Parts: sequence; structure tokens; C-alpha cells
Amino acid sequence: MFWTVPQMDDWVSMYFALIAVQAVNSFARFGSPVLTGIGIAFYVAPALGMWVGFQVGMNISLLRRLLNVYLIGSAVCALSVFVSFQGFDHPLLKEVGQGLLITFEGYSAQGAAGFWRTSEIASWHLAAASCIAATMGAASPKSGTQTGLLLMSLAFAFLTIMTGRRKALVLVFAFAAIFILLLFRRADPAFRDRLVSSLLGTTGLAYILFTLVIVGAMGRNFGEFLNRTFARIDQAIAMAALFTAVHMKVKAICALTQSGSTALWISRLDSGVPVYALTPEEGSRRRMSLYREVHPVLMTFKASDRESLLLEAEHKLVDLGVVARGDLMLLTIGEPIGKSGGTNTLKIVRVGDHG
Repeated sequence: MFWTVPQMDDWVSMYFALIAVQAVNSFARFGSPVLTGIGIAFYVAPALGMWVGFQVGMNISLLRRLLNVYLIGSAVCALSVFVSFQGFDHPLLKEVGQGLLITFEGYSAQGAAGFWRTSEIASWHLAAASCIAATMGAASPKSGTQTGLLLMSLAFAFLTIMTGRRKALVLVFAFAAIFILLLFRRADPAFRDRLVSSLLGTTGLAYILFTLVIVGAMGRNFGEFLNRTFARIDQAIAMAALFTAVHMKVKAICALTQSGSTALWISRLDSGVPVYALTPEEGSRRRMSLYREVHPVLMTFKASDRESLLLEAEHKLVDLGVVARGDLMLLTIGEPIGKSGGTNTLKIVRVGDHG
């Protein structure tokens, strides 16, 4: 056992003596054996962890198998983080507590935790998995395995962003910096050159994937949302609907429109959210069939007041299978009812809450 090394005897004795003193102090103050036992367990746990780590580290084959199991488990949980960030709703993926809000140049989204259930735990596991995958990749003699593990490492590092805990990403960068420094100081030149080649190729692939994911999350024209002024009310409502849709991960945007102008404004920017334009005008429906991401639907409005019309629109999208109970959707409408180009209202609706 590592703490039986003579040089560590004094430190180990001092460590357990301090635990004993703290245990006596805890019992004297609170008179609770349970609380004292919990305290002792928390102080002894690091020593137990060090002992387990030492024993495993002495058996390289066992260590490699355990790290492989950890990476496989982390990969499954990492996939759940990605799926959760994309808006997939399931009780097993829900955050315990309030969670974290990610903000970036005007963009915001709720941090995801996946099966880890808390962003804090998810971020640290992802960071640890990234460092372990990088280390195993660097040590692999096979080029294909090396590239795969390095890609996995970069994927884990990227997914820490989706948890909202940027400190974990700092940990990965610090590890990478120290690792590269040691690599250039101590590694064999041939091994170093081969690893650098793999790193460059992996980084190039990762950049492409990173760009695709960011574009998918924000939309190709997301920057168009920022620092803009609008001359028309319906244009402002359309931009507000797009901005809200991206931020709140809504299922669909529904525009009640006579002329189709609101749908046209919405289609000018790519938010990645489907737009359903309900209109009683056949001519407008045909025109809107040419708009990007707009699905025109011919519909005769039966009601004449705003709330009834919005409820009709909600029921229509439910009937089409676009949304289901509990989904968030956006509705735009204009008053007075039936006026062309008069869209002036945006409403956020949770399907099923209003009958």
C-alpha cells in the first residue's frame, strides 16, 4: 500500500490524527453520532480514493479497461447532453434545479445536463472524459484509433459549452497546454511528428463540425437579429418571433396572415424553426409556397375576435400533427382583424393551456 512507504508515515499519522480531533470536536458541538460519522466519511474518502487509484495504477491493463468503460459511459451521457440541448424533452434529461443560462453575443439558451441531471456534474465529467480521451489517443500506436480518440476528446470538450459551465472548458485548455508542453520536451521526435499530424487533421475536422453545429443552433443569419432598426410594425413582430423562437426552442411559428407579408419577413432569416402561415386567401397561399421554411395552409377563419382566432390556429396545428399538448409555439396576428399588413401582436402559447 502506498502510505506504508516510510517517508509518508508521519504525514499519514498526522492526517488521521486531524480527522480524530475533528470528529471529537464535531460530536462535542452537535452530539450527533450520525453527523460525526458523515464528517469522518468525507475526510476519509479522499484517502480511500487515493488507495484505489494507486492499486489500479499498478495494473496498466486494468486501468486501460476501466478508462475504456468510463469513456463509453461518458459518450452515452454526452449524447444525451447534445439531444437535450437540441430541445428533446424527457424526464430523464431534465435539469435538477434551475440550471444555467448560456449567453453569447445576444444568443441565449438553457444549459443541458442530459443523464447527468445537473450542469455542474455534466461539465466536469465531460472535461475529464476529454482529457482522458486525448491522453489515450496520444498513447495509441494505431493512427486510426489515435484520430478517433482525439476527435472524441474534442467532442467532449465542445459539449462542455452546452452545459453552460465554461470553467470546465478552461480545465481542458489548461490540460492541453501542459500536455503539449511536456510532449515537445520529452517525446520521441518521430512519435511527436506523427501525433502533431493527427492533431492538425483532427482539429480541421472538429472546426467543420463545430461550425455546422453552431449554424444549426443559431441559424445561418443569426447575426441579422442584432443591431437592426425596423420601419414597419409587422417586420418588427416577425423579427421578434424569430428571435424568441431561437431563444425558447419553440416547436413552430404560426402566422395568421391575409397578404402573407409577415410570413415573407420571417422567411428572410433562417432560424431553423418551421413557420406555418394560415390564410383565407388562395392567392396568398400560392405566393407563400415559395417562401423559405414557410408552410402555407389555406384556412377559413370562423371567429372574429383575436383570442378565438388564436385558439382556432392552435387547434389547426394540433390537427396537422405539427404540435402536441405541452409544446411551445408562437402566434402572430393583426388587429383590426382582416386588415392586410396589420400584424401587430405576438403571443407565446403552450399548447393545451387554453382549451
